[in-house]
Amino acid sequence: MLTRHRAGTVSAGVLLGLALTLTVAHIYAPHWSRRIGLDIWNLNTAVTNLQRVYEDAARLRIQEEQWRQEYELADTLAAMLVTGNISLAEATDLLQPNLQSRPGFDVVAFVHYKAPTLRHGVARYLIARISWHLCSSPIQYVITTTRLEAEYAAMR
Repeated sequence: MLTRHRAGTVSAGVLLGLALTLTVAHIYAPHWSRRIGLDIWNLNTAVTNLQRVYEDAARLRIQEEQWRQEYELADTLAAMLVTGNISLAEATDLLQPNLQSRPGFDVVAFVHYKAPTLRHGVARYLIARISWHLCSSPIQYVITTTRLEAEYAAMR
């Protein structure tokens, strides 16, 4: 029993040693190891793919931060619209530069909000966002949306 256990340990050690040897050979002599067929794991391809994944992740983190800031701005403007501290036209002018650069927002503006212009689409987006601020106050919601719809009708 002890002999069989030692044989398994030796086999595992030999396999580990072989794997380490191949890895070290590839690190120090990648062209040679590829030329004689030792690059069985395509380490260069794996490293390149991993680098691409890191670059994609960094781009996604930047995009996530941009969107988080846009949502914060939209929420702040929606809260100011609810309290009447800003007009719909002013809030639209502040938010439009962010939304017009967002991929696909123009489609949302024209298809979902049925807005005649991108500016009107941004205004509709802001009006829609106030519902989250006033979900617990239906009366305040009706008062605020009535005021904002009048401002929307006057927008150019």
